[in-house]
Amino acid sequence: MENFDPRALTPEEKAECARLASIFRQRKAEAGARAERLTQTSLGVACGWSSPQSAVNHYLTGRRALNLSALLLMAKHLQFDPIAVSPRLAALLGDGTHPTLPASDAAAECDRTFLLSTIAGGGLTSADLQVLAKVARRFIAERDPAGQQQ
Repeated sequence: MENFDPRALTPEEKAECARLASIFRQRKAEAGARAERLTQTSLGVACGWSSPQSAVNHYLTGRRALNLSALLLMAKHLQFDPIAVSPRLAALLGDGTHPTLPASDAAAECDRTFLLSTIAGGGLTSADLQVLAKVARRFIAERDPAGQQQ
């Protein structure tokens, strides 16, 4: 797993992991009812992670805080709305379907953490680039509301 962050999770981050774990258990039960199999490993492989089972386990058990990239990948493969797990991260999309975070130090730190974790992860997918473009557009709009870039 790329760049494991050993810091203690905030209560909000722990709650996000718990909501994700609940959705995973629900989707696993649904898959079993259809005689299909969903495992942490299969989800991690679908997400393209180098240590698939470990990565998923760390998110589900709250050993690692969710980042936007991981949230979007798991939302895609488990078929849930990202806001159901993390309104905080979903707000970073600022795409009109989720509330936009106010311009604040906390929002800037979330964006900075996401950017650094994505870059440090060793590669950007086209989905990552789309998210980065949305984050950049939001930054520009917040810092220059009149549209007068310098």
